[in-house]
Amino acid sequence: MTWKKVKKPLLIVCTVIVGLVSLVVTIEFILQTISSYSFTALLGIIGRWFAFTSDGQLSAIGIVLVAISCSAWYQSNRAEATPNPDQLEEMRHFVSGHFASYVARGLAAEGVVPEHVMISRDPAWRKIYIQHLKLHNELYAYRRSVALRVFDTYVDDAVRRELVAVRQAGLRADPMLVMPEA
Repeated sequence: MTWKKVKKPLLIVCTVIVGLVSLVVTIEFILQTISSYSFTALLGIIGRWFAFTSDGQLSAIGIVLVAISCSAWYQSNRAEATPNPDQLEEMRHFVSGHFASYVARGLAAEGVVPEHVMISRDPAWRKIYIQHLKLHNELYAYRRSVALRVFDTYVDDAVRRELVAVRQAGLRADPMLVMPEA
């Protein structure tokens, strides 16, 4: 019973110790090799190793494949994060609908007039918009630059429209919010 509890942690500790020792020995060997040769001689040794040994050739192939895989993965993620026209329309609808009405209700309570609305340049509102996108899971996966470009393009006019509608519906400024501080 006790051996079963100790076996796995002991195996992990031993593996970590062996790994660290081999890492230290490898680093020490590399440093000794580098310090005993000139830079060009070292490049020649490395080049011959890559070109004329099967380990070197397999390592070179592995390095190239890792570079290609990383590049493809990055491009794939970027392509997935770029919305198509339907998704851009959905994002525009989100900005000019739900988010604009949310902002307009807050601004109406503060007594802001529609002519003074400049939400697209306010860093605090931009952060709130990104937070709302996080809550709206389908839209958050897109690149932040695309989302902010849609925000900059449509939010001010939409908030002005919503603010006028909210005022016509009878929502007025809260006296506690517009009262000057003493």
